[in-house]
This record gives sequence, C-alpha cells and structure tokens, in this order.
Amino acid sequence: EYIFYSSNISSITFNNNLIGAHMFDNCDQITDLVITPSVTMVRDYAFANCDGFINHSGQNIVFNNNYIGKHMFYNNSNLESIDFTNNTTENGDVIEYIGYASVGNCTKLSSIVIPFTGNHLYTDSASEETLFGYIFGKEFIEGSKEYISFASQRYSDESTAIIFALPKSLKTVTITRSITLGY
Repeated sequence: EYIFYSSNISSITFNNNLIGAHMFDNCDQITDLVITPSVTMVRDYAFANCDGFINHSGQNIVFNNNYIGKHMFYNNSNLESIDFTNNTTENGDVIEYIGYASVGNCTKLSSIVIPFTGNHLYTDSASEETLFGYIFGKEFIEGSKEYISFASQRYSDESTAIIFALPKSLKTVTITRSITLGY
C-alpha cells in the first residue's frame, strides 16, 4: 500500500496478483494502464488522484474477481470517459461489483458505460447501494464544487432522498443490462 504514491511512473503493466490500497494514488504521470488476468484483487483508492488519465477504455483492464474497488479512480480530474463493460475475467464473466465513489469527483467525466447501476450486479434489495449515484459518491473536494451537480435519488417511496455528487460534464451514460432505476 502506498508503494508508488506520488511517483513519476507513466505506464503500468501489472502482472502481480494484488494492487494495494493507494498503491498508485497521486501518480499524475500515468497515462497507460494494463492490468493482466493474473490480478485477483484491486484495493480501494488504487488509482485515485491520477490526473494523467484522460480516456480510459476498459479494454485494457481485466479483473479476475469482477471487482472495481471503492474510490478506484477517485478525483482523477482529467478523466473524460470510462467503460466498465469491457472488463471481463478469464472465464468471460463481467464486472459484478463497482465500489462506492469509484469515479467520484472526476470533474471532467463526460461519458460512462456501466453494466448496471449501484454497487452490485446481483443486488435484489432496495438500498442506497443500488442507486445510480452510488458510484459517484456523496462527497466532493473543496474547490471542485463548481464542477459538480447534486442529484437527489430514492430507492423507494418511503426512503429519504440521498444526495450524490455527479460531474456537471457528464453527458452520456450507457447502462448495458436491463435495470430498474431508483426514484
């Protein structure tokens, strides 16, 4: 954890089985990222605060455990697009879990492709974790408020509205599976 924090690494091909929490946090020079099928776990904040990402197609990311960690790409202020649907495991499974605020505070994000809303493909109960805004989170970094829109969502008629912080730049959202959106 924190092994390469704030380093000048610009390209990564990762063959190990673990990417630790904050491992590449604040590595602004990273523009190319390839995670091989040998990776079995990616911990939270692994690529947070990496402003070198601009467009990131999931074609180069393969997760054996079907998991996008919490705050995975958090505060990547130059990230413009991301596609989580090209992430497949060696046996062909799709991403099953997208962590809280995995693309939170990505203030230039204009396009996202996701296989479902909320945090888990197989969630069958209504909760905050099942809402679209969950992957953006509720918090924002001071100074980024001008780039954030606040969206209110509910998971039932009786539930209290939950306020999520979505980027104002978000123009295109593609959800590839049949889902029911919250209120």
